[in-house]
Amino acid sequence: STGEAVVSTQSTGKEIRSTLEKSHFFRRHEVIGSSLLLVHDQPTDGVAKANIWMIDFGKTTPLLENETVNHRTPWVEGNREDGFLYGLDNLVKLFEELDQIPPPEGLQDTPQS
Repeated sequence: STGEAVVSTQSTGKEIRSTLEKSHFFRRHEVIGSSLLLVHDQPTDGVAKANIWMIDFGKTTPLLENETVNHRTPWVEGNREDGFLYGLDNLVKLFEELDQIPPPEGLQDTPQS
């Protein structure tokens, strides 16, 4: 169902965020230009599928030896922050909010037989 796809996307976003927050590599690299690719498919069998992937790492650059970034601090010239986790936080929040909205009449999830 679409509701299951929303929950799945939200869960995947949280897993990516948790992994990145623990990553030494991520703290030591600027990921300018990287993106999250969201794919949602509603096949004819009625089972929605969704997933998120991190893509576009061509401009990822290591920081100097004594530098780290948290990927949430607002960017100002020279701080090397890229806002990746800030954006991911907002995406997860969006899917949490979507999960609370009932589907429009006629689009409710139907039990699978």
